[in-house]
Amino acid sequence: MSRPEKSPGGVFSSFYVPSKNPISRAGFFLVLIPWIVYLATISPTVGYKDSPEFIDTAFTLGISHPAGFPTYNLLAKLATFLPFGSIAFKINLFSALFACLTLGMLYLTSIKIQCLVCGQKEEAIYRRVALVSVGFLAFCLPFWSFAIKAEVYTLNAFFVCLIVYLLLEWKQVKDARFLFSAAFLYGLSAGNHATVGLFLPAILILYFVWKREGAPGSLSLCAALFLIGFSVYAYLPLRSFTEPSFDWGNPETLEGFLYQVTDRKDANVHFSIFKAMDSSAETEAGANVKGGLVFIVVGIWGTLKFFLLDVWNRLSPLVAIGMLGGGWLCLQKCKPLFFFVAWIIGINAVFFKGWGGESFFPAYIVACLLTSVFLGQLFSGRDKEIDPDQSSFVVSRFGKTDWQGLCALAVGLWIVVTGIVHYPRMDRSDSYSGETFLKPVFLSLENDAIFLAGISWFQFFYHNDVERLRDDVIGVRAWDFLEPSPLSWITPRRFPELSLPDPQAHRFASRQEAWNYLLEFIELNHKMRPVLTDQNIQLFEQFPMAGYFLPYKNVLLKYSNPSEQGRSMKGNEKAFEEFQAIVEREAVQAGIVFHKNWINKIAYYTPSFAEYYKSRGRFEEQSQALRLMYEFLGQRGAGWRKDMIENLIARNQADLVESHWTVLQSDFPASYETFIVEGWLKGLQGDLQSGQTAFQKAATLQPSNFEPHLEAGKLLRRFHKTNEAKLEFQLARAKVVNLMELSKVLDVENLN
Repeated sequence: MSRPEKSPGGVFSSFYVPSKNPISRAGFFLVLIPWIVYLATISPTVGYKDSPEFIDTAFTLGISHPAGFPTYNLLAKLATFLPFGSIAFKINLFSALFACLTLGMLYLTSIKIQCLVCGQKEEAIYRRVALVSVGFLAFCLPFWSFAIKAEVYTLNAFFVCLIVYLLLEWKQVKDARFLFSAAFLYGLSAGNHATVGLFLPAILILYFVWKREGAPGSLSLCAALFLIGFSVYAYLPLRSFTEPSFDWGNPETLEGFLYQVTDRKDANVHFSIFKAMDSSAETEAGANVKGGLVFIVVGIWGTLKFFLLDVWNRLSPLVAIGMLGGGWLCLQKCKPLFFFVAWIIGINAVFFKGWGGESFFPAYIVACLLTSVFLGQLFSGRDKEIDPDQSSFVVSRFGKTDWQGLCALAVGLWIVVTGIVHYPRMDRSDSYSGETFLKPVFLSLENDAIFLAGISWFQFFYHNDVERLRDDVIGVRAWDFLEPSPLSWITPRRFPELSLPDPQAHRFASRQEAWNYLLEFIELNHKMRPVLTDQNIQLFEQFPMAGYFLPYKNVLLKYSNPSEQGRSMKGNEKAFEEFQAIVEREAVQAGIVFHKNWINKIAYYTPSFAEYYKSRGRFEEQSQALRLMYEFLGQRGAGWRKDMIENLIARNQADLVESHWTVLQSDFPASYETFIVEGWLKGLQGDLQSGQTAFQKAATLQPSNFEPHLEAGKLLRRFHKTNEAKLEFQLARAKVVNLMELSKVLDVENLN
């Protein structure tokens, strides 16, 4: 019988296993432990933001927001066939599963990359070092939070890790099957998150260099396998043609398909540093090429610093330092690999500048791999300093301090403490707010209604499709009417029960024409089906809807033709109180303070209430909404002070204006809002000249804003300066950017 292989000692020596086994017991348990933690903290139901959307589209095989995510929807659909739990829980579990698979693949890939960069002589140490990256990633807030809810990011991280592993294996064993597998999975992963397509230049660098070094492969076959994987996008037009209820972008048309796969929805925020360059090139860099290049370099450098700080704060300082050290080692020992990892980090950081967190998962994976390289090189070859047979975990019998053991203990405690600290914040095991918050709203919809779902549309379609709640209600996405061509979204095949305007009678060259289409759509249907929408300040800014909808219940408003209603009609005067009651009920749920997206919902609805009541001249109710914004949402900014002062002036409560005005002057002495309020107050005091000066200062700060000119015109007209007032109104009208602003100008102009 052969003697068992002796442990080399040092870091995590108690976890040593023979080098022939690539998976150590420590690696197994460091994946098992996160699995247990994720199960203990997983959300039992739907969450906020994109979670209800992905649960809906996975369950119904619908079309998610751009870029469609067909791979995710098809794979997550399999989870819905599990024989236990709700649909929402099962798809949340799908995220947890792939989070743990990612950790397992990260462990194996960390070993593989250390062998490639540092040599294969210290595999036992490499396995222990790989545990560090796995531990920090497992319990960092972004990764943990997306491991316990329905989202695409853990699957994306898994694909990235798996593809890198296969490429490294291809290089090491020189077997083309690993390359071909990577090519197919690369195409398939693009169907989960299309941004992996940006990594193609980095992959091609590895391919051409390593193929020259003797690794076998065929570029044409790789391209064919990639396209086979990428063909998963055929799901979008095929499934869209069946008209699922959640059919974002209508990709059965060529225009809709291209809109989806190119992610035009968020195009304005991708590569934001280059857009900033375009907008400020003339003022900061000039028109010359040299200035433009300087701007680009400065922008990229700032972005990489942003990413480094993101890694420092979200993963750990050790990973941030290890990423830099590992990158330097790669540059010294394997330049093609360095350019590969540098490209992934760079393009991921530049593309998602300002997003951070989950959007950086591919770059996080690379950062963890580089940390393993750095630590593997740091500790390899140093175990021989202490005889493993004569050493304890911390201090050897000869009195020599086992620094590696101390480091291992410190890092292990660091990871454990991180998990303990983050646990209360990540625990969603008893959180049902994503389901219960808006459920009363949907239950209160009028029978057989048409619901123009805006802020709540993800939750509504989840409840409607998955929970089968309110099957009598027809949901129409309110945002469809803001699209460049609503006719491609609102079709007879999609809404056979509804009467639609004649498409030949409408053009959409302006927002006014889109508003005319929406009004006709409502008029054609509201006598057969009541038409309701939810409070939505973004929609109200684009369309002058306040005059056509009355408060119904909670956040709901119901359409009422102005020609059929008297001026005294106010709708349900208790609607805002009903909304407050819902908020107060939800606020007592366990862990609700960590649900920033729950607070975001309230932050959308409450200003909409305030703006709606202001536009209707219902200033007492507006003040209730403003107080909720102050007391619950903690709004203390110049904008809130300005709105509150305007409300107090409208309610003739001049005695309360002074305190707010004092705070505004003190905290925001030279802000746009301060000058607008100063203009109001000077006008009330009869000081025309000072009022005009204040409005001019506001216009200087925001030259494209219509409001200073509108307020200046109102002040001039009050002092019977009719001609000057008309000029200001003309300037205001020239600067309006939506129909709500235009209606404000027209309302003032039409006053006698």
